[in-house]
Amino acid sequence: MKRRMNNFFKKDGKSFVLAMDHAAMMPSPDLKDPGHVIREAVAGGADGFLTTYGIIKAFQNDFGNAGIIMRADGGISALRKPMNPLSLLYTPEDAVRVGADAMLCMGYPGSTDNEHTLEYLANLCAEAEKLNIPVGAEMLPYGFEKHEGIDTRSVENMSFACRQGADPDAWTPRQWCAGCRGSRRKKRGGQRWW
Repeated sequence: MKRRMNNFFKKDGKSFVLAMDHAAMMPSPDLKDPGHVIREAVAGGADGFLTTYGIIKAFQNDFGNAGIIMRADGGISALRKPMNPLSLLYTPEDAVRVGADAMLCMGYPGSTDNEHTLEYLANLCAEAEKLNIPVGAEMLPYGFEKHEGIDTRSVENMSFACRQGADPDAWTPRQWCAGCRGSRRKKRGGQRWW
């Protein structure tokens, strides 16, 4: 796993990973030419990319030596209101086949429609460990649901969600909390991903 993680963390120990997985679920006009975005980001020094199976396959050469995190779940569309529940779509074997260095999926503890993501996160971690594929977890308490009287992004709920994401051995719970949208942190192997 360490070799795969070294594709994201260069000599300075820091990492910039560009998320390009949104177009698989929702309109993303800035990603109409993914190859151009990838080439520009690589030229600008991006250490890695979070993207989809199809983008990885179609633009293999454009990623250069940057690390690649493959989104493992999805199967939903913003065209449907409300959206269907998420599904685990890809396996660690799929990630190896397209040359991804890591995988990422959602975790929605407390969600009415998507708490099953915790089960597939645990299963994905167990299967990925067999192939030394790191797995990241994007942990959002209650998903995107609104619950009356509950601050779904409170520090307490975010902390609990991140602990749940780390329990199945996800290497980096990604947390969204009040005032720190998109901050990520979990110490693993002497490195910290912010």
